[in-house]
Amino acid sequence: MLDIFEDIIKHRADYLRAETGEHFEDRFERRLRSAGYSPILKRDISADDFRVIKNFFVQKQNVDFLVFKKYSKSFIRGPFGSQNYPDFIVFTGTTKT
Repeated sequence: MLDIFEDIIKHRADYLRAETGEHFEDRFERRLRSAGYSPILKRDISADDFRVIKNFFVQKQNVDFLVFKKYSKSFIRGPFGSQNYPDFIVFTGTTKT
């Protein structure tokens, strides 16, 4: 996952050329896919897990990591709607260090 953010920093101009937020998100999604992450839909997550995830993100000042190993190397784009925070949830499958 770190290499994705390093790529964004290294190629900042490419990412910032996006005409809209959606274009930026498209670029970020392509980068996730190229790094081996698979898209999943909200319905692919159990209702109980999604409730935990949603409660975690409701607290926008939460700086901790939420670990769900069963969704390893996957992501959800716009989990709470296109105009709501966050734009992506990325499941790395790794624990925090």
